[in-house]
Amino acid sequence: MRVSRSWYFASLFRRWLPKPLSGAATLNGTLRDVRNGAIRDAQVIVTEKSKGLTRESLSDTSGSFLFPSVSPGIYAVQVRKEASPHIR
Repeated sequence: MRVSRSWYFASLFRRWLPKPLSGAATLNGTLRDVRNGAIRDAQVIVTEKSKGLTRESLSDTSGSFLFPSVSPGIYAVQVRKEASPHIR
């Protein structure tokens, strides 16, 4: 009977322990120009260096971008934005 009681308390205690990290993170940021204005509709490309995996996103109206569920690693981040014909 003692063994089963110990197992019960260990099982209860295990529920309250923090769960291990899932191995994924979020990569996010905000793109700004030299005048601190938001850069919207820019293509943001992240490439995981060791595997060469690439993901793409567009910045929103506030210049923000988000890559959810990014696995740990070293990434290269590229931003591409074509100049608007209305800007001179």
